[in-house]
Amino acid sequence: MCESGVEVVDNYTKKNFIINNMHSTDCSCLIEFSLNKVEGIYNAAVNYSGVRLVVEYDFLKVSYSDIKSIIIGLGYNIGHIHYSLCFIQTNRELIFSFLSGKGIFSCFRSGGYYI
Repeated sequence: MCESGVEVVDNYTKKNFIINNMHSTDCSCLIEFSLNKVEGIYNAAVNYSGVRLVVEYDFLKVSYSDIKSIIIGLGYNIGHIHYSLCFIQTNRELIFSFLSGKGIFSCFRSGGYYI
């Protein structure tokens, strides 16, 4: 049975996890496969090189602790997310462009000076 868009939006949540002790991309595939077959999880995506898992789910059908239990049950540890590092990783290109002097204001250059 198809859910209405309103129900999905009202119950939608997205969580990030740090997954420790993954040894290969097979580990990330196992986690994705195991989570994506759970009713109430819309999408689970693992970035092996970034050791990060993003899960989009219906919080009325599956809880945060259920997701953690599945991951731990597969033999992986959940790390802590450092939000300051998340900001840097998410905005890395913007930060480096400003540090290198190639920020958004570089196009407004006049006579060697920034306006």
